[in-house]
Formats: sequence, C-alpha cells, structure tokens
Amino acid sequence: MSDRAALMITTPFPDYVGFSVVTMDTLGRYALSPEEERILSPRAVRKRRDEFLMGRAASFHAMMRAGIESPPPVPKGPSNEPIWPEGYVGAITHSSGVAVSAVCPADRSDGIGVDIENFKRNLSPNVYRLTCLKEELEQIHADESQSRLMFMRIFSAKEAGFKAFFPLAQEYIDYKEAALSWDTDRECFHGKLLKAAGPKYPKGAYFRVGSRVVDRFVFSFVLLPSKSP
Repeated sequence: MSDRAALMITTPFPDYVGFSVVTMDTLGRYALSPEEERILSPRAVRKRRDEFLMGRAASFHAMMRAGIESPPPVPKGPSNEPIWPEGYVGAITHSSGVAVSAVCPADRSDGIGVDIENFKRNLSPNVYRLTCLKEELEQIHADESQSRLMFMRIFSAKEAGFKAFFPLAQEYIDYKEAALSWDTDRECFHGKLLKAAGPKYPKGAYFRVGSRVVDRFVFSFVLLPSKSP
C-alpha cells in the first residue's frame, strides 16, 4: 500500500478515540521496547518483524492521542491479544505495508476493533463456506462481480468485531458465532451475536461494524458503547 493510500485511512471514531496509521516510510525513529522485542521469535522473518514494528508504533501514537502522556509497551496476552494500559481498550491491525491502531478510554467504550484486509489477494471459494453463514453466502453471491469484495468485507468486519468483544468475552468469537447483514445505504454491517460475549452482550445482542474500501483494501471498525451489565 502506498503512503498516499495509507493517508486516505482517516479516523472513523469520535475525538476521544486515539487513532493512528503507520507505514515503514512514516515510522520515524520509533523502536520496540525490550519487552516488545521478546514477543518476536528470533527466527521471525523481515516481513513479520516490520508488521509488528509498525503495529506497535501505531499503537504508541494512538495511545498518545487517547490522552496517555507516556505510552507504555504493549505486551501480549495468552491468546496473543495486545495488553493495553489499565483503563483503556484498543486494537491493532496490519496488512501489506500498513498498520492501524485505535485506543479509547474504557469509561467511554467497552471495546474497540479495527481490521484491514487486501481484497485483491487470491482466495479459494472454500474459504467462503468455512467463514460465512448461509445468509452471508447469499450476500456474497448476490453479485458475482463483487463477490470477492463482499467476502472480504464480511471477513474483515468479523475480525474487527471479535477484537472489540474480546475484553468482554475474554476469548475470540468464532466466525460462525456472529451473523452479519449488509446495509447498503449506511455502508455498514448490522451484526447479531449467536453466542454470548460476557454479561453485557448476551446471545442475540446487536452491534454495528463500519466498512470502507480504500485503494485495494477493506477497512473495518467497531466502537462498542460503554454500558452496565
């Protein structure tokens, strides 16, 4: 992805959410902390190292914009989830030379999710069936000329949603444990949980996922409102 295309990814969130987009060319002097370095395998290939570096740089800038004056390192938990500072929720995503992060005070949101995917990559139709419910497959095949794009929108939307729900569920939701319906007028998905994600979001709860197409990429985003159980 070019820097020009990366700069087209603007924040979809309210101003209390810290948001950052980073490429290798805009990385600046950011360096991983020793704690973050230990996350990477010594055998990590250059692509993996670059993506991880961009992701942590994006999270650093997002935390600053969310009001954290001296952002700490972002370690990972037992499910490979990023561990954010106490009192904050956040998410990181990267693909093909760009990383995006969003961070929000936990008193403003129960969870936040972002995801970016290259919809031009080659995919097997079998992936559709493994990832999507029957109703979602019908949306994908409604226009065969746009089937790959619609699949990537659904796939990316689920990824963003699962990141947002992780702080509540403390586990990742499976692809077929949430149903999505595309809203053409609002350019978003209306989601329904088919499995509870903690007491605040029981089975059957609804949520919304924004979806944008930027250059060759699909960008998805979720902001769950803060609410009592």
